[in-house]
Amino acid sequence: MSKVFRRFDSRYLKQFILPVVRFYRTAIISDIINVKCSAESPRPAIKAMENRGMLSGVSLGFFWSMLGFGTKSNANKEWMRDKTVSSYIEQAEVAIKKNKLKKAESLLEEALVVTKEVHAVGVTCVYDMLATLAFRQGDIEKAEKILIQVIDKLEEKGFSPTHNTVVNYSLKLARIYSAMGRDSLAESGFRNCLTTQKRKYSNGEKDEETTLLWLNVLFWYGKFLTVHKRYAEAKQCFESAYTLSADLKSIDSQQAMVMLYHLGEVSYVSGMEDEALKYLMNGVILGRAINSKDVPSYCAKIGLVYFQKGLYDEAQKWADKAKRSAMSSENKEVKKEAEELLKKIAKALKTPQKKPV
Repeated sequence: MSKVFRRFDSRYLKQFILPVVRFYRTAIISDIINVKCSAESPRPAIKAMENRGMLSGVSLGFFWSMLGFGTKSNANKEWMRDKTVSSYIEQAEVAIKKNKLKKAESLLEEALVVTKEVHAVGVTCVYDMLATLAFRQGDIEKAEKILIQVIDKLEEKGFSPTHNTVVNYSLKLARIYSAMGRDSLAESGFRNCLTTQKRKYSNGEKDEETTLLWLNVLFWYGKFLTVHKRYAEAKQCFESAYTLSADLKSIDSQQAMVMLYHLGEVSYVSGMEDEALKYLMNGVILGRAINSKDVPSYCAKIGLVYFQKGLYDEAQKWADKAKRSAMSSENKEVKKEAEELLKKIAKALKTPQKKPV
């Protein structure tokens, strides 16, 4: 490779590739589409943890497979085009952070005008962001169409339906269908993704990307099952996801806490209080180790489980912990929840208990 091309590679990497990789690591759409978890759904603090990076599972495989500089005569032209797309992406990210969603959408649509070829670096990133914005603005059908469009483009390009990138978008589409109430399509999508990733893993494809995507499928299918009160199946999904997380470098303690919360939740609503306590206690241990602001939510839930078991002293202890830590972290919702639980406990303690016969 000539010195000129080596300089070009370096410039290309710094000015385009790195900004797009930074975006992919934030994995916008996977974190935004939240599905209500049950009649007694996880509180907003838990959903916020998901939004801060829970199980994004965005594949970089497609991104890297698209890299290529072409001939020397076309290299600079392609670089300028991709630099422009990168600029639009970064500006759109800034607009999203400022909640200027219409402006972000306009910038992304301009990015698509610059490059209408699916092999252009970052184009799937643009579609991803557009689908996210459509969902956030309440246009779920538009988000659905965008995801179908990008899946079709990938398959036209020659990507197998089992490729991680295609599976990733198929998972997002299943979540869209779930949000739309199209449960049959959602379930079919989740199960297809689950079967595909499980088969790949069983056949020895245990790289970080493939395993993380399988975990992601398990997690979101588990949430779907919880919504439909299929708690035993949901618990199996969350348990499998949590087991897989031990071998993944990209899953941190905060994300593990989320899985533990959902395990505690489905155990509790299934009447398995001791199981629920085990998972929630582990969540507290992890949370304290990283000074998580979400620990009060776990303490409140533990208090509720003990209350349900009739162990009012333990319930009061954990409700007090929840209230104090919620006040320290200025979490008004958990503070209110803990106070309401303390009132129930006080009332229960005043009520004469029936003596065993």
